[in-house]
Amino acid sequence: PDLHVKREIKYINVTSEKFNLIINTETGHIDSFTIKGNKVFLDDIGFKPNFWRGPTDNDYGASMPYNKQIWKRAGNESKLSNLNVAYEEHNVVISYNMSVTPEHVIDMRYKVFPSGTITFKAKLIPTNDKTEIPSPPRFGFRFHLPKEMNLVTYFGRGPHENYVDRKQSAYIDLFKTTVEDLYFPYVRPQENGHHTDTGWLMLSKMKGPKILIVSDNKMEFNALRNTVEDFDDEEQKNIPRQ
Repeated sequence: PDLHVKREIKYINVTSEKFNLIINTETGHIDSFTIKGNKVFLDDIGFKPNFWRGPTDNDYGASMPYNKQIWKRAGNESKLSNLNVAYEEHNVVISYNMSVTPEHVIDMRYKVFPSGTITFKAKLIPTNDKTEIPSPPRFGFRFHLPKEMNLVTYFGRGPHENYVDRKQSAYIDLFKTTVEDLYFPYVRPQENGHHTDTGWLMLSKMKGPKILIVSDNKMEFNALRNTVEDFDDEEQKNIPRQ
């Protein structure tokens, strides 16, 4: 199908008869993505970079939430530069630099196809070689899906949760599960349900649109009913951590 691009002051709108994509030119986030009228990314956060995860018991013992506080709010007030929209024969390429900390930018590049396929590359770049900002707890992207899209199919390590330093008991295979079953009930709710060495991930419901995420190499993911904020009690009052 034909691909149409409309660039406005605050938005870049890319559409075809199959989908509608809106990128916010002030924040750099995808504000909206719909497939044949069905919302994929909910409007509350859209599709945005993420550098934080729910602190674990070990994190609190190591003072990680205090020492790496800057990454919790990284990107909340992002600013864009070098925004460019390039038209190719059957697709459009959108690229820009997004500031996420005083000393870090993300080099972002989206290629949008008429079918609704989107390829993207993101590179976190320090602008100061002598920066003393600690490394981020996580670098990825987060988004909220309609609650009905709770079916999870993936090729990677499972079936139980696994992390880069705790994965040898998990084997690589094709797994089919649900968002509910990916949750692990620690005594104190915290970061959980992570999966490493994943080649591709599909989220869907019984009928309707599916979202397929494919990595050029390998990726990691969480798919949970809870938000990152649910596992981070820093802003909450009168809740004992243990």
